[in-house]
Amino acid sequence: MLHGFAPSRRQSALMEQQLPPPISPLYPLSGDVSGIYGSCSGETYSIIHDMHELTQLFMAHWNYAGGVYPGSSSAELASYDINMQQIYARLLLRPASDPLATDWYYESCRLAALIYCRSIVQGVPLADSADAPHARHSGAGHSGITIIQALHNALDNTDKRGHWGDMCGIFLWVCLVGGAGSWSSEQSVYGERDDGQQSSAWIRKTFSLYAVKCAMAIGAEHAGPVVEAQRTMLQVQTLINLKGGIASQ
Repeated sequence: MLHGFAPSRRQSALMEQQLPPPISPLYPLSGDVSGIYGSCSGETYSIIHDMHELTQLFMAHWNYAGGVYPGSSSAELASYDINMQQIYARLLLRPASDPLATDWYYESCRLAALIYCRSIVQGVPLADSADAPHARHSGAGHSGITIIQALHNALDNTDKRGHWGDMCGIFLWVCLVGGAGSWSSEQSVYGERDDGQQSSAWIRKTFSLYAVKCAMAIGAEHAGPVVEAQRTMLQVQTLINLKGGIASQ
């Protein structure tokens, strides 16, 4: 009875709306992020472009094993450091989003970049960069919040149901930076700064949950890029710690 029968192919709504490869500052390391151009504001794209360039410089010129720059001349090393500082300087000059019409996607990327870039350039743990006071809320009359708390709030104000759609890789990067920045086995140099805000444990769980959900939503067809992005993030963290250890000697 079933000879020659070919059932019709049925796909779920999720399968019909497959997300593109997760382009971000972490992937593709040897390529570029032009694929997300037009999916976000120009200001947001500029931040992602700079962070991707920063990752490329950091991974390409810092020897993973020995903490030196193999095959590089003094002039090349100086150029590398200058480029790093220029990227960081540009980031520091970028204003916070307009409070009256906040672009929460831009603000999420800007805050994640502040944590990511400071740690790479200065060789300090991501947790220390994340626990720095958020300048927008500092000053008289404000109890003050940390950058990681501001990032958690910014991300919470975005539409997370589709994991930012074509920007899913950026969403994953923000969550990985937030998760790494909210996890510390030691007390931050800034001390405990909950100040009535969400606890660091809750923030850490939130970023971790979002990262896992995003990785699963991207799908098995892009499992390779997701794993590569996660691997790059782990290598960046390792090199930050290595750089910080060498600088302190």
